[in-house]
Amino acid sequence: MEKTIEFPKKQVPGYFRYMLGDYEITSIYDGYMFIDTDLYCRQEKEKNREQLEKGFAETVAEDGKVFTKLPLTIHLINTKKDLILIDAGGGEGGLLGPYMGLSRENIILSGYKPEDVTKILLTHLHQDHLGGMVIDGKLIYPNADIYINQEELDFWLDEKNHHELLTNALEPYIRNNKVKSFRAGEEIDGIKTIGLPGHTPGHTGYEVSSNGDSILFWGDIVHDHEIQFANRDAALVFVDYDENIEIIEQEVETGKAALKMAVKNKKLIGASHLPFPGIGHVIENGAGGYHWIPVHYSVLD
Repeated sequence: MEKTIEFPKKQVPGYFRYMLGDYEITSIYDGYMFIDTDLYCRQEKEKNREQLEKGFAETVAEDGKVFTKLPLTIHLINTKKDLILIDAGGGEGGLLGPYMGLSRENIILSGYKPEDVTKILLTHLHQDHLGGMVIDGKLIYPNADIYINQEELDFWLDEKNHHELLTNALEPYIRNNKVKSFRAGEEIDGIKTIGLPGHTPGHTGYEVSSNGDSILFWGDIVHDHEIQFANRDAALVFVDYDENIEIIEQEVETGKAALKMAVKNKKLIGASHLPFPGIGHVIENGAGGYHWIPVHYSVLD
């Protein structure tokens, strides 16, 4: 009888190390969610699908719609003085579907504990970026201070914009005096805060430097690189387009400026939604768009 070799069906642990000067960066995979490609506006739906197919993106068709996987990566920075987390993931318990919420598990697999984190710098207050801060009402990062752009905080704490996730994920930290605000351009212990408004009013990037090297964590400047590196006029929106044209225009212009800066300055980028580990460079592709050059896997000294 012929023997059957079963599939282990277990992926490698979802973390990746990268040295930036004297700092250690650990990219943490939170998982992926399915996004309706029709949510990309300012470009024909057929063009969205064509670009995804050209980029060999994984897609699923259902009820006449096409969905694509949107990965999510958060990043840990060990400065030897602090363990800093850039965003906190989508949260456990299926908040964003069955394939998200792996951050806590992967942080532990990487050799750290959630209790080790001393600061969390939030790029913005969407669910996939702060949902991972609590579980069952308890603080996952009890020793961390939470830093948020004041404009972002003011917008979402306004009663007309307030949503349930803020109550569940952020207010436990507010009650424990863990939330600190800043204005874009201020520094947080040597980390530059850079205003990148549009996706949300106080959407913020963080530039981290060590021993002559630097990286910009730019949050949601790009969601799907197959679409938005080919045409940065395309924007992923979760609001009514016609009623929010000015906001979406600002998001697009901010994204264009960030891409141009990344190319001109050969800036190392830490991204939330580009393929894991979400660290790399942007170059022009010679056809009016851009191309992503991920960092290479290597053994650390």
